[in-house]
Amino acid sequence: MKQHSLGEGSVVVQVSEVVSSFREELDEYKEVINENTSEIQTNFSYLSQIDQKIARLTERLDELCLMMHQLNHAVQVKGADPVQITPLTSREKEVFFVLYTMGHTQPFVSYRQLAQRLLMSESQVGSFVACLISKGIPIRKKFHLNHAYVALDDAFRELQAKENVVGLNAKLNAWL
Repeated sequence: MKQHSLGEGSVVVQVSEVVSSFREELDEYKEVINENTSEIQTNFSYLSQIDQKIARLTERLDELCLMMHQLNHAVQVKGADPVQITPLTSREKEVFFVLYTMGHTQPFVSYRQLAQRLLMSESQVGSFVACLISKGIPIRKKFHLNHAYVALDDAFRELQAKENVVGLNAKLNAWL
């Protein structure tokens, strides 16, 4: 019986050593995983900060480009008596008219608001706004929380009201 209990004792000791060794290895793996998780979290935080900075830089760059375009347009307008607007397509006139009328009730209009009113996507609205700007319509643009807002230049709004520079007609007004 003593031999049997000695054998059982050595087996228990061996199993205990294996379990202890296994536990130590698992603890080491756990520490490595925790270190890697911390490193991943730090990298994610850093990348998120960089992404936010890039978004702000993009907004500022868009604002600067728009300001440069408006300054160039203002210099051209001061040099010439009449405002020169490239003729607009019927759809561009619709976008202009909605921006013009919505601008009476609020200082800036979002692309989403324009898209809902015109029954088109926000990206289409963005394309039409870009076309309006390229054709000489002075549009102010601002960004807030990664959303673009636009408004007609106040002086141009007054000029449009007095002289119908864009050439809106009664049919378009009745349609909208």
